[in-house]
Amino acid sequence: MLASLLAGTALLAAACGGGSAGSAGSSPYAKGLAYSRCMRSNGVANYPDPNAQGVVPVTPNNGVDYTSPQFLQAAKACRKLAVTITMTAQQRQQAISQFLKYDACMRSHGITDMPDPSTVGGGIMQGIPNDANSPQFTAAQQACRSFEPGVSGGGS
Repeated sequence: MLASLLAGTALLAAACGGGSAGSAGSSPYAKGLAYSRCMRSNGVANYPDPNAQGVVPVTPNNGVDYTSPQFLQAAKACRKLAVTITMTAQQRQQAISQFLKYDACMRSHGITDMPDPSTVGGGIMQGIPNDANSPQFTAAQQACRSFEPGVSGGGS
């Protein structure tokens, strides 16, 4: 199952594509945990730990300001620790399709600046709109949860 890959800004990504999930025998979870710890040590105190796939699902109410300069600086400093999940071309296309459904749902619930996913270096990145910390975003996210990439039984 794909992990929820909703990620904020161009610097925070759970990249899906080339490379293996872990290096030197480390599991995706261990690698994700190293990334989370790096983010916290670089000033993002509330950065959460990853799920079992090593991915940290982004939610607007977890106390992390994904648009702050401090977050962007920490994401850049920790980029080398970002988790990579290997996907086939078909899985990647399915994931992009799922992101597009999620984005369309978010827009239909008033999040007009919800960006489409982009593919970078064989991976998939999903940006966060400017109002990601608003009550409207939280409500839209709840309404669109079944379309969220990685949610079992959702959307596709």
